[in-house]
Amino acid sequence: MMRQVWMWISILVSAAPAARVPPEPPPSLQERIDAAAEGDTIWVERGTYMESLDFRGKALLLSGVDPLDRAVVQTTVIDASEQHTSTLHFLSGEGPDTRVRGLTITGGKGTPYLWGPNDGESTAGGGMICVGSSPTIESCVIRDNRTLGVDSVGGGGYCVAVASPTFRDCEFGANSARWGATLYVTDPGTSVAIADSRFVGECVRRDVHTDALYLRRNTALRMEDCVFEDSDCYFCIYSAGATVTVERCVLRDSRSSFVGLSYESEGATSSIRNCIIHDNISFEPQFRLIGVNPEIEHCTVFANESTYQASSMISVYGGTPALSHSIFWGNLPEAPTIEVEGAGVVDVDHCDIWGYWGRGNFYQDPLLRSWGDHRGVLAPGSPCIDAGSREREDGLAWPPRYPNGVRADLGAYGGPEAAGWAPWGGAAARSGSASPAWSRAPDRCACRTTTQRFRRRSTPRAIETSCWSRPGPTPRRSTCSARGSW
Repeated sequence: MMRQVWMWISILVSAAPAARVPPEPPPSLQERIDAAAEGDTIWVERGTYMESLDFRGKALLLSGVDPLDRAVVQTTVIDASEQHTSTLHFLSGEGPDTRVRGLTITGGKGTPYLWGPNDGESTAGGGMICVGSSPTIESCVIRDNRTLGVDSVGGGGYCVAVASPTFRDCEFGANSARWGATLYVTDPGTSVAIADSRFVGECVRRDVHTDALYLRRNTALRMEDCVFEDSDCYFCIYSAGATVTVERCVLRDSRSSFVGLSYESEGATSSIRNCIIHDNISFEPQFRLIGVNPEIEHCTVFANESTYQASSMISVYGGTPALSHSIFWGNLPEAPTIEVEGAGVVDVDHCDIWGYWGRGNFYQDPLLRSWGDHRGVLAPGSPCIDAGSREREDGLAWPPRYPNGVRADLGAYGGPEAAGWAPWGGAAARSGSASPAWSRAPDRCACRTTTQRFRRRSTPRAIETSCWSRPGPTPRRSTCSARGSW
């Protein structure tokens, strides 16, 4: 009998299901970084990762599965909103071989820092903090990051202590801070390089007026082929003693000014070349220059409006800026384009500037047109074609149907640096338009009537930009939205 009982117990025990051991959760991204060796690639599948990452000084690649597909990038998200700190940390001397590619970086609230009267109460670097490091950020979306406190800096990123990060093919949007909604760059020797990137809807903070990129003394910025649009800040770029180099960039459809430069460091020379600025309304002039000597060459500025404080497109207080081979036309109000205060002197050479009667300016209708979706192109027969200095040539090869010699044109598509636009690439191509057909000439007047909705206003405001239909010192103004026949 006893033997039968043990037999039944044995059968019941053997028939009982085995206990299930729950699978271990996959390692977090930070754990994968900690375990990675130099030169490794960490692939990130689509999804949202609620983490804040520290790269620990390692030269590795953290990449989404398809960096060239923006839809995939926007759904491969590193979100630090639950960590209440910066989303990415580069604190251990990371170099250019530390790369982040094809990710959306969001939710950062910055890292506490000691500065000013509110020590420890403000944060820096919402999207990323870069201390003495030089990482490479490629094909990323950096959006909806912010820093906290009355002295908060660098909503999108904070670069300090001889850091030298590089951003390529990135999109910045809706980042917020008291100083530098997108980036704040400080400490002598710190530099930032940005190329082929877009800035959309920056500076969302309403309690203060701020700038998108803020650079302090003895730092440097190099920016190429970038677009600012739907921006709502004082200046897209503001330098307080930095060296700024900007080439082939576009500011359009915004409530912002382009560049503010003040008190250049000794030996530093900023330059702005081949930029297009159109259809903006700003509180400040598009260029505010205080005690600086920048070179502004081959820029086209048209169909903008300055309100309240600003009545000009260029405001100079001290310094001797050089303005050459540029076009300023059809802007509002119809005040002199250049306003000089204090001991400032502007050196104008080979320009077409409305409302300026000094030397170096020939004051004729530039005949600006649109070529497909590309604005500010010179129409055939424009007096600005081949009107540059004899020593300067165009870097952009025009189609045979477009009559244009090798001598430099005025405006953004003229001069040697215009080669970066070809074939209508760079910032123009990233405007979302297809490449224009080379077989047809420009077909529309660049001036148009637009309606922009202001975030600070409840009703739309119509902006009637000007088309100057008659050259000469007393042009006849007309509103123009019709196609021009060439």
